[in-house]
Amino acid sequence: MELPVGEAPTRSDVGVAQPDYSSVMRLDGGLFKDVVIQSCGVAASFDGGLPLGLKATSLDGKPIAIRHQPSQIVLKPVTGRGDIKYNPPTRHLGKHLADQAPVALAALLLEFLTVLIEEAGNLA
Repeated sequence: MELPVGEAPTRSDVGVAQPDYSSVMRLDGGLFKDVVIQSCGVAASFDGGLPLGLKATSLDGKPIAIRHQPSQIVLKPVTGRGDIKYNPPTRHLGKHLADQAPVALAALLLEFLTVLIEEAGNLA
């Protein structure tokens, strides 16, 4: 049986748009050969971390913002009877889920089941 969890790889973003950080830069190395990028939300994103040999040079004298997101455990879609695919939840009780990590969703499940058991006890 395959578990309904997987791993989202490490992700690194170079040239993240932020006040007082560079909005024009040159990327060189790896897939980039002297590429100039200007005024964008993120100049480049990499799954698995930054590639070896990548060089980012600011062309406006400001520092270059780099954002690293470590790998994390995530829920995967599951397939039920009748080949029906169920994606991980994005909403709970009508509210958007900001945290979709398995532990956060398990806490919501425990809260839901606690209320359900209390309501069932009141029926007796």
